[in-house]
Amino acid sequence: MSHAPLVSLVIPACNPQFFRAALLGALAQDYDNLEVIVCDDSAGSQIEAVVEELRELSRHPLTYLRNPQPLGFAGNLQQGLAYSQGEYIKYLCDDDRLLADCVSSQVQLFQA
Repeated sequence: MSHAPLVSLVIPACNPQFFRAALLGALAQDYDNLEVIVCDDSAGSQIEAVVEELRELSRHPLTYLRNPQPLGFAGNLQQGLAYSQGEYIKYLCDDDRLLADCVSSQVQLFQA
């Protein structure tokens, strides 16, 4: 790949039940030029605790944003998009999982 554009992977999170698996999938991406942005719309502190626990394992920049009041899915996603710096943006729900080559495969297709 001649040009590796920055990809922002935004996770609008509100349900901590499956969030850990979603974040692990995001952090395991084999694409180098990636930023991960977590927007927390939950009532508790479980999502933040998982982010802080996994932060040291991340080779990608990891941003955590806590909403002062619930924004709902659309507002939470919009918050993440506002912080995104990427040429491409992918969002990942907090109960989704990604294969490690998901982002690199998508960028390759976009640049074909």
